[in-house]
Amino acid sequence: MQAETSTRSVLVTGGSGLVGRALKAYVESASIQGAFAFVSSSEADLREYGETVQLFEKYKPTHVIHLAARLMAGSDMEKSMADLLSTNLAIDANVLRCSHEFRVSKLVSTLSSFAYPQVALNPITEDCFHDGKLHPLYEAYGLSKRVLETLSRAYRKQFNDSFVTVVPTNIFGRVDAYRDDGPVMDAFISKALNSARTGQPFVCRGTGAPLRQFCYAPDLAKVLVWVLDNYDDPEPVNVTGEEVSIREAAFAVAKQFGVEGRVIFDSSFPDGPLRRTLSDAKLRSLFAEYSPTNFVEALASVCAEVT
Repeated sequence: MQAETSTRSVLVTGGSGLVGRALKAYVESASIQGAFAFVSSSEADLREYGETVQLFEKYKPTHVIHLAARLMAGSDMEKSMADLLSTNLAIDANVLRCSHEFRVSKLVSTLSSFAYPQVALNPITEDCFHDGKLHPLYEAYGLSKRVLETLSRAYRKQFNDSFVTVVPTNIFGRVDAYRDDGPVMDAFISKALNSARTGQPFVCRGTGAPLRQFCYAPDLAKVLVWVLDNYDDPEPVNVTGEEVSIREAAFAVAKQFGVEGRVIFDSSFPDGPLRRTLSDAKLRSLFAEYSPTNFVEALASVCAEVT
């Protein structure tokens, strides 16, 4: 049985990351009921079962929102396949095992649009999550998320655990430090900021042609709380944002820092899939209040706090 929201104890893994920070801000600003513990790798190495057990023993969660993952720039994923896959498999196995053993009422795990097949009809719906080969650039990370989805359903089927999953598109928002080798928007902000400081070119990997949906982290935070309270379907649910080209996104970031004239696209790097448009029809049908923030407005809000 679900714990009362006023007495529930929610453990958030990856609590210091992009989505964790946004979730914490939303929980505090919206006065979401329950005790939320936002934990990071400094408190426990989730690759180790023993440390994961100690974390659960410390917080005794009734609910878990699982955000922790090893992630890097898309063009770097292929170079570190073994590390990326083994790290994420270990983290996910330990968090789900402990969630089961500690009898949490609900576990919400985040997947990734990278886990959808390389070839799929757009817009991509949740029922084709496992239908086909992954793009070779994202194979390791995408496969780890497919395993996480499968393991979540396996616990539901074997033990009747309330384990559910969400599939966000490319996420962006405020972080402590932006890095060139981070996810798309992190890398763009880092490079634009460096260009503004040094006068160096703002170099974007690839041609800029692919289209991508960008999910604003505070929007995803609202959905995660809604899922925690309202969603209990074994099938994942997509969480999307506005779709723009990589070129448009790069110039939008560059404009925030006044470096539009320094943007260069390095076509020696692969583009990845030209289009990966997820359908959010399922989410909108269930969560009528959901309304993604306009991309430019969200980006301006993020960049306004970058120094």
